[in-house]
Amino acid sequence: MTTATHYFSWQVHDSVAILEFKNTRESVNILHEEALRELDDHLTRLTTNTQGLVGLVISSGMTDHFIVGADIKDIELLRNSQDDPEKKVAAGATYMQDVFQKLADLPMKTVCAIHGRCLGGGLELALACDYRVVSSDPKTKLGFPEVQLGLMPGAGGTQRLPRLIGIVPAINLITTARNVSGKKAFQLGLASTVTSPYQLLSWAIKIANNKTRPSFVKKRRSQTLFEKVLGIMVERNPLSRKVIFYFAKKKISEKTKNAYPAPLIALKSIFEGYQLPLNLGLKKEAKYFAQLALTRESSALIHLFHATNHLKKSPYAQPTPAESPNTKKQTTSQQPSPSSQNRHEPSSDSVDYDHAPGTHKISDHLVDQSQIANHGTAVVAKEDQTQDEMDSINEVTEKNKELLASSFNTSETDAMNHGFNKVGLVGGGFMGSGIATLCAVKGIPTVITDPSAAALGRVYQYAQKFLRKRVQRRRMKSFEMGKAMMSIAATQNSDELRCCPFVIEAVFENLKLKQDILQNLEAQASDNWVFASNTSAIPISNIAAAAKHPNRVVGMHFFSPAEKMPLCEIVKTSVSDHSAIHQAYQLAQKLGKQVICVNDGNGFYTTRTLAFFLAEAIRLLEEGVKVEDIDQAMTQFGFPVGPLTLMDEVGLDVGYHVLSTMIKAFPGRIYSSSHVEQMITKKFLGRKTKKGIYLYQKVRGKKGSTDLKKAGVNPDIQQIFQIKKEASLSAYDIQKRLSLIFINESVRCLDEQILASAYDGDVGAVFGLGFPPFLGGPFFYADQLGAQNIVDDLTKLQKTLGAGFQPAEQLIKNAKESRSFY
Repeated sequence: MTTATHYFSWQVHDSVAILEFKNTRESVNILHEEALRELDDHLTRLTTNTQGLVGLVISSGMTDHFIVGADIKDIELLRNSQDDPEKKVAAGATYMQDVFQKLADLPMKTVCAIHGRCLGGGLELALACDYRVVSSDPKTKLGFPEVQLGLMPGAGGTQRLPRLIGIVPAINLITTARNVSGKKAFQLGLASTVTSPYQLLSWAIKIANNKTRPSFVKKRRSQTLFEKVLGIMVERNPLSRKVIFYFAKKKISEKTKNAYPAPLIALKSIFEGYQLPLNLGLKKEAKYFAQLALTRESSALIHLFHATNHLKKSPYAQPTPAESPNTKKQTTSQQPSPSSQNRHEPSSDSVDYDHAPGTHKISDHLVDQSQIANHGTAVVAKEDQTQDEMDSINEVTEKNKELLASSFNTSETDAMNHGFNKVGLVGGGFMGSGIATLCAVKGIPTVITDPSAAALGRVYQYAQKFLRKRVQRRRMKSFEMGKAMMSIAATQNSDELRCCPFVIEAVFENLKLKQDILQNLEAQASDNWVFASNTSAIPISNIAAAAKHPNRVVGMHFFSPAEKMPLCEIVKTSVSDHSAIHQAYQLAQKLGKQVICVNDGNGFYTTRTLAFFLAEAIRLLEEGVKVEDIDQAMTQFGFPVGPLTLMDEVGLDVGYHVLSTMIKAFPGRIYSSSHVEQMITKKFLGRKTKKGIYLYQKVRGKKGSTDLKKAGVNPDIQQIFQIKKEASLSAYDIQKRLSLIFINESVRCLDEQILASAYDGDVGAVFGLGFPPFLGGPFFYADQLGAQNIVDDLTKLQKTLGAGFQPAEQLIKNAKESRSFY
């Protein structure tokens, strides 16, 4: 007999109670207050009346997850309380701890049957059980994502996990937000046993029903004699624990640059609680959890979490009938603007670990041009081919035939159905190689074309190198690598793209070249065909001007290296069909990207904002501010690298090309320097020529590899930039100038409807440009600073530095009306 409530269903099987958690009101199991109270009621009933039961099994009624955590909205509600919010948050954490302690104190065996994601509060519930049976399915992941939201486990995680698996493994899991598979959880001692999803529940019932522990189950991790002795000497020794704490704190500080308090506070909770009885350790944990919940960093990271969830759904999910190419109606996003409507706040605390706030690395998003000298491009007619390149081409020629042949059998409606059975790709340079590799990793067959056989050979070498590293790091099996390589088909004949319903063009920034490619391919394509240009600065409407069907042309701006960087900026013109935009959006998401959708314009959002930022950094350099001071000020502010280092990484030739385009588009507003051109003339292009704003030298790395490392500032800088004397400017003043011009230009993009919402601006800046995640993005940060303060500072800077600092209209409006973006 089964008894069901709102969140739990209850049945008895062979003297074992089975409590199944299934949230019928939402798509995921989350432990919000109402669900917790129901669980509390069930546990109270079991405590007072066991009714002859010998065990309890807690399982999930969801097909792909167990419990993804606690409800962020409950935490926000408590921390926004007007009456002692820290006390309220601590009380909320304590209540959750008490419920799980009631589970731990039950007078019967308790078993958790875990299949799929078991995260945060879900894992804390599992830790309160005697046994944890996990499935061997790849979907099964266990972990604590809280630090990615500026928080830490608050319902027993920092206390029960170290006692179960040891201090050092617990530190690694909690402070890094790393999740582990079922097999790895068993190896760590976190899981009691691993079985197939089909046997999961039966094994859990068997364990709960046995008076003695079955031989295949571990209640605690089995330790070797050496580990037991080491544990006594280290983890049970106060002096040794101090040493572990010191080195763990040092490592965390180096990694986070002390910008994220959550990992360090979690570390304190682990060590302080470990030497206390569990009940006192839990009090420490609740106290520290409440402190973190009220930090600026947590507010910013939770904001980014809401923003990324808000943008997960394509605003064009319901394609409209194809519009006429002559249609002039402006296509605007259907996403509500946070400045005018309530925020969309998802209820789950599950996090996309590949792209979670604060975990990505800034990289050059314009490097597709900077790599021309090293990687070749689609416009090179003939190049000398090395034997290795020819071998790579010959090796895959036969494998390509089948995939290429099947291209001609592809239905023209495949893309409309969003199956993406094949993607066409034009250009075998650095960006093309990265996109092809990414498609291979995600299992999307790709037909890539380039007139240069050598460039195509390098595509395979690039993909092989990347995939081999994944195999070495055990993120992919060897046979999976082989399968991924088989999904890339290379050809010098662009005619073989004619049946690919979706084609991405990834050649360098040349309008005529892009238009020629578009016209050539469109002549043999169907009307449902979509052409996506991977351009970082050229307006999509200019490219589409040469098209027979401009409504099928969109922008798809990947950031380099494409296989690693998390953002993809979809660009739509005033005539872009909804279906074309939606297909690009869906493909980007299938490739694992965080997507923002922006309107067309010079530099779109990301390139335009970055250009103003970099141009102002060059102006500071010309004023006499030291190179090191500029870069150090901005890394202290929170950017992964300084702006001048970024220029070297991009390549000064590439950066100057983009800056020149932006100067023409925004005359008088963006700072123009002629000295960068002199750097290019002297071949001081940055890292790729070993000499740019900095000098670079080869150093020997691990396993005999070599790498280029900075070797100081280029001494020729002072003469080239005509620096007569050094300027003394504080780090704060540098940060103010560069951050304010970044914020101001971001708001201008919102004023001009390049951005559909402030959400897009924050997500684009953080995931594409490295804006500090702990500040929440330029719009969230602007709210924290206050619109009036920003307008006042910009007005002062405008008087001495010009129109680039003229306050954006929305900032002035927000200041006058005491409004904010969120």
